[in-house]
Amino acid sequence: MFHGGHNTNVVPSACTVEIDRRLLPNEKVKDAFKELKQVIDGVREPKGTYAVEFLTGTNGFFAPENGAAVGAFEAVVKARAGRKVKFLNATGVSDGRYYADDGIEIINFGPGSGAQGHAANESVPIASMVEAAEIQMDVVKRLLGSG
Repeated sequence: MFHGGHNTNVVPSACTVEIDRRLLPNEKVKDAFKELKQVIDGVREPKGTYAVEFLTGTNGFFAPENGAAVGAFEAVVKARAGRKVKFLNATGVSDGRYYADDGIEIINFGPGSGAQGHAANESVPIASMVEAAEIQMDVVKRLLGSG
């Protein structure tokens, strides 16, 4: 996002550019920032006329396909819904990013269509919400050894 100036006919005294750089699952935030800084520094603007600063970020992550949680989801979805789990790569964000660096297996799962997420007409059928809740409960039971 670009910010600068106060009117269309005035040369701004400063310009700020904010970049929201999403990471792939195997990327680290410090490496992505270093790469971005190298590109900006490579423009060769005079030193002191610009600054590059890091605001916030979290590492990319993925759930290992042979992990316990993935296996539990696969088994429960097959038993309950009679279908295979679809693995997706997503560049959106979830709170799982805060736990992934601690070695916790993270899976983003839920009802509805991802294409509708954050849209004006976002909705989820109640039956889909109930099914997702039941699947999640069965996964927890399976992981705790009581299901």
